[in-house]
Amino acid sequence: MRSHEKVNEDRYGAQSGDVGFELGRLAVSPEQKWKAVFSECWSRLGCEAPGQPEERVMAWENIAVTLTTGRRDSPELLSRSQSRVLEKLEVIPQHTGPVTAGGYDVIRRYLTKACETPLHPLGGLLETLVTVYRITYIGVGSNRRLLQQAVEEIRSYLRRIFQLVRFLFPDLPDEGGVIHPDPKGSSETDQQG
Repeated sequence: MRSHEKVNEDRYGAQSGDVGFELGRLAVSPEQKWKAVFSECWSRLGCEAPGQPEERVMAWENIAVTLTTGRRDSPELLSRSQSRVLEKLEVIPQHTGPVTAGGYDVIRRYLTKACETPLHPLGGLLETLVTVYRITYIGVGSNRRLLQQAVEEIRSYLRRIFQLVRFLFPDLPDEGGVIHPDPKGSSETDQQG
């Protein structure tokens, strides 16, 4: 290199003229980010490692205990409707065999309520992920060059959240799988509210 040529170096020492230079090359992979946040959620479910099937019953018990304790310990902070939501979340959505359209609807409504409730392990997880995502990618620190990393991080969140959901509801079909219609004359959506 000639002495009169300028070389632009980033703070990591990579030169902009280097072959293979790309933004994010030295970044932490999305699957490695926020491991402690996901580990905390698994821990709140009572699981040592993600997705051990023998721990599923204990996970549901821990969810019920967490919600009951939260409702009992701070009733003055909860509105009547919030208290009712917590009561409903304490009940495990019941279904047997392959998930039908009605069973899927029950699970979908349960997960919607759970994700909106910070006391529920899934709700606490989502609240934390939204906070760290906003801090990282929105506002003062936002930059359009980070869009690819932001999208990959969201995809990583979704994969790991789906792992949690599949742990709690193992009869859900695989991604892209078929949900069967309800047998004539029965509807699981009438059983759960």
